[in-house]
Parts: sequence; C-alpha cells; structure tokens
Amino acid sequence: MNKTLRHYFIGSLLSWGLASTTLAQSLPIPVPGPSKNTQQKAQADERRKAFQTYLESDPDYQLLKAVPADRNEDQPELREKHEIVITMDPDTKRVPYEQLENSRQEIQGTLSQPQFNLSATVWTERGPNNIGGRTRAILFDPNDATKKKVWAGGVAGGLWFNNDITDANSSWQNVDDFWENLAISSLAYDPTNPQIMYAGTGEGYGNVDAVRGGGIWKTTDGGGTWNRLNSTIPTVGGVIRLSGVPSRMCRIL
Repeated sequence: MNKTLRHYFIGSLLSWGLASTTLAQSLPIPVPGPSKNTQQKAQADERRKAFQTYLESDPDYQLLKAVPADRNEDQPELREKHEIVITMDPDTKRVPYEQLENSRQEIQGTLSQPQFNLSATVWTERGPNNIGGRTRAILFDPNDATKKKVWAGGVAGGLWFNNDITDANSSWQNVDDFWENLAISSLAYDPTNPQIMYAGTGEGYGNVDAVRGGGIWKTTDGGGTWNRLNSTIPTVGGVIRLSGVPSRMCRIL
C-alpha cells in the first residue's frame, strides 16, 4: 500500500512539472519597454541634433568656426556672437532675454533691502597712491598748440586730463566723479571742429572685471562741460572705439 501511494505521488509530481513546463513554453515572454530615462535621453539627442543642424546654417556660427584656433588678439564682436550661440534656447532659436530681466528684478529686490548704515563711519585713505588703473583711451588735446595736454579714460575711474604730460611732476585731474557712468573706454574729437570731443563708455571685451557702459558723452567747448547724448541711452552698453571722420563728423565704429 505504501509502495503504491509512493508511486502515485511521484507520478503526480512528474505530471504537474511537465504540464507547468509546457504552459510556460506556450506563454509569450514579456519584453520590457523603454524606460523613462531612455525616452528622455532620446528626446534630448533629437533636440541636440536639430539644434546642431540649425547652427550649421547660421552665418554667425560659421564665422566663429572660421576663426583660427591660434588667433589670440581681442575680437569683442566675435565674443558677442559666441555668447549668443551658447545662451540661445535650442527650441526657440533665440536668447531668452526675459530670464535676464527676471534676474535683474531679483537683484533689484535684494538691493532694496535695508543695508547696514555706515554714515557715521570715518574712513581714512591708505593707498595705493599715484598708481594708474586700466586706461583704455588716450587723446592728445587737439586744441592745445603745445601738444602737452592729454586726456585719458579709465574703464572704472572716469575721464582725466593732464595739462603737461612732459612734466614728470605734473598731476592728473578728474573731470567729474558723478557721471552716470565712469567706464571710459574710447575718446575722439571732431576733425572739423576740435572743440567737439566725445567719450564713449563701456567695455566690449570679455574679461571678468569688464564694466558696462552708459552711453556717449560730448563736449562742445573743448572739455569744459560734458553732456551725455540722449540717443545713446541706454542702448549703447559698450563703445569699443570712436573714430572721427571729416566727411561724417564723428561716428561709432
């Protein structure tokens, strides 16, 4: 009896195992679909390819590619094009200036917060003295017959002049410490009327301490008084060079 039961039990197990194996072989094996990360990567690759195709047809990008790798002189106009390319939205093909405005508003909100009051603090100058800063523009005064008066512009220190540049003991005098912008980057005079001179503000170079400008200042009395040209507010943020052209008065290059 026990032997019969044992054979029956073993037979049942073999039959059940065979049936399970047959059923498993007949059922389809599920194939896992693409994961969410895989889909996102594929979409990113497609956007990247589309943007690269767009860049290949963009004249500014082609101009950047044509610049030799060993060319190291200042090229502020190419730096601007490079900034546009690396900050452009791949989908809209434009620089998202609205994000810059949001950042400006955030900074303005920070500046409007109460600041530590230093009005009662007394400061004592410790130097350094008689050391020149970053001078971007120098102009010999066309109205000085002796050719000794010189104008100089500092990119963060404003406009200065020296009445006798040949005298080692002469001093420099600043024109005005309270201009709306003191980043003097270029100087020029009108060849048809040397009493008219121009001072451009703002650096176009990509150094980390570059100072943004606030337009162009003009004098009509040989440097006695200076006034900002309304037509350059606030669109002219960097005047790289001013050049006097006799037939066209003074124009910005």
